[in-house]
Amino acid sequence: MDVNLCGVFNCLRAQLRSIEHGGSIVNISSVAGLRGFGGASAYVSSKFGIIGLTRTAAQEKASEGIRVNAVCPYVESSCSRVMLWVSENR
Repeated sequence: MDVNLCGVFNCLRAQLRSIEHGGSIVNISSVAGLRGFGGASAYVSSKFGIIGLTRTAAQEKASEGIRVNAVCPYVESSCSRVMLWVSENR
């Protein structure tokens, strides 16, 4: 939680302070923040949190010409395959 969500929050706050005339911020979440996976509640919660933080910041800063988006990558690995398998077989 501390790195995944609080780290993004702290960086976002610093970026918003430095943007003066519109701009764009891109946060990194995960497909886990869109779908959820069994057996990884802390990770999934932090990634869902990034999605919520991003959507809220986008709404709050749109009138200032600041766009805030998130990308949600999925990397095929042994860890991600285990998370998918556990999620689908519960």
